[in-house]
Amino acid sequence: MKVFAFAMCVALATSSVGYTLPAAAQTAPTLTCTITPGGLPSTTTCTTNYAWNNYNAQFVISGLPAGSYTYAWSANKPAGLESGCDDVCNLSYNADGMDYRNVVTVTATNLSNGMHYTLSNHVSTLGVCYNVNIHFC
Repeated sequence: MKVFAFAMCVALATSSVGYTLPAAAQTAPTLTCTITPGGLPSTTTCTTNYAWNNYNAQFVISGLPAGSYTYAWSANKPAGLESGCDDVCNLSYNADGMDYRNVVTVTATNLSNGMHYTLSNHVSTLGVCYNVNIHFC
């Protein structure tokens, strides 16, 4: 009996047991935005202090659990939002003469279990006049 108990302990100690963290312990997915030219990555509001007329905001989803996903992207001001995006999407816009504010949202849906994640990020850029960032021209 002691030999059997010892053998069971050795077997359990050397076996590989897969363990998945509970959903509450897993890292939440994020939507990071970076504006070019001159912006820094942000998960809340992306902006830039670089005076330019035409900008590109790139949005990247990270931290989704493993799986295959479909993506539905939208924006309060949809003009300039790239179509057919997956986990990366671009928004081209102009801040010539007026401030630009927008909210971009994506819903990622896991194809195998139907779980969906809805993430948003804000874009905020001061209007540009004569290559100077100001609120109004």
